[in-house]
Amino acid sequence: QSCDGMTPSNLLNKKKSLPLIHTLENSPVSTKRELGNIYAKRVLEPDDAARIIAILDDANARDFAEEKATQLAQEALAGFQSTGVSDEGLDLIRDIIKWAVEGNG
Repeated sequence: QSCDGMTPSNLLNKKKSLPLIHTLENSPVSTKRELGNIYAKRVLEPDDAARIIAILDDANARDFAEEKATQLAQEALAGFQSTGVSDEGLDLIRDIIKWAVEGNG
């Protein structure tokens, strides 16, 4: 699972992920209304998750979330580098950051 939060289980559980927030902040009213109607349901169905993902993809939400994650990861690594962490420690931190940004398979 990647860091972008766009998994069917996250959507079915109505998690407010960064891609969803980005879409709500940057989409036309009609898209916001459609998302609102889907999220207003008491229980979401798998078809609802597929529609939400399609809407988020149309809003380039995945790209936005991945770019933001990469930016924050670079800032975090720079912060660790300035603390004097050993090269071995930095390698471990890089691996953790890579796992968090790219997913764990």
